Order: sequence, then C-alpha cells, then structure tokens
Amino acid sequence: MGEATTTRLRIEGMMCQGSCGSTVAAALRRVDGVTAAEASYARSEAVVTWSSSSKRRDDRALIDAVEAVGFDAAVKAVLVIDGMMCQNSCGATVQRALLGVPGVSEADVSYPRRRARIVGSNFSVSSLIDAVEAVGFDAALANDDDDDDGPVDVVATSAA
Repeated sequence: MGEATTTRLRIEGMMCQGSCGSTVAAALRRVDGVTAAEASYARSEAVVTWSSSSKRRDDRALIDAVEAVGFDAAVKAVLVIDGMMCQNSCGATVQRALLGVPGVSEADVSYPRRRARIVGSNFSVSSLIDAVEAVGFDAALANDDDDDDGPVDVVATSAA
C-alpha cells in the first residue's frame, strides 16, 4: 500500500471561512480518492489528502469540484531549489524552465528563499523537478513546514 499524498490548490473567490471555506472543503471531499480536505479563506488555499490506496490522483477532478461550487482553483506546488547563485540569471533560468512545463500557468522564483512556487493544472511534480534539473539545478518538493507562504522576497513573476 502506498503513502498518502497531498495536493495544494490556490482558491480564488472565497469571501469567508464559514460558508465559502466549508463549501470548498466539502466539494473536495466528494472527489474519489480524497480522504481529507481543508480550505483556508485567509490563505486562499485548500489542501487535499489522497488515500494511500488511491492509484491515481486526479487534480483536474479537484479543480472541477471547486469550480462546480462557484470558485476558481488551480494546483499549487512549492519546490526547494538548490544551486542558484543569483536572482537575475539563475532565478530567471529556473522560471523559464518551469514555465515550459505543460500545464504550468505561473512560476515565481526566489533566490533568497531558494523557493519556486508553481500554479497551473495537469502537471506532475516530477515534470517540474526534471525541468529544473535539466537547466542545472537541484529541486525537491517542499514539505508543508518548508513553505510558510509568506512574501517571496525578490521575485521574478510571469504568467504564461
């Protein structure tokens, strides 16, 4: 039996925690394979836990579930990037590589925090890591504890 995994979603349009947050969380819990879901109005985010026995994560089903109850959603991933020496060249190189991954709509890279935040749909974490490694840097999925979701200090931001 496999290990339980999580998916983070950026949620747009929630106006409160009580009604909106509860509605989003309930919609996500109804997706096949989901064992738990929490939505945070304050962070504009939802975190979904997939069953360890789930053979396939369906991120598109999560987005569809959120959109069906009237909100916008996108998959969110945070990577730890090692080997960057500066923002202008290294950070921009990593950002271009991430934006080249199918399904990625946004990529923010911070050299000082050694982080890349990626938003989109239908991308795999392994494809993000492969893209970063292909341009000469090391990457790993950040643990929830590694991502305080605070402001990214010096950021190169772009939408595809």
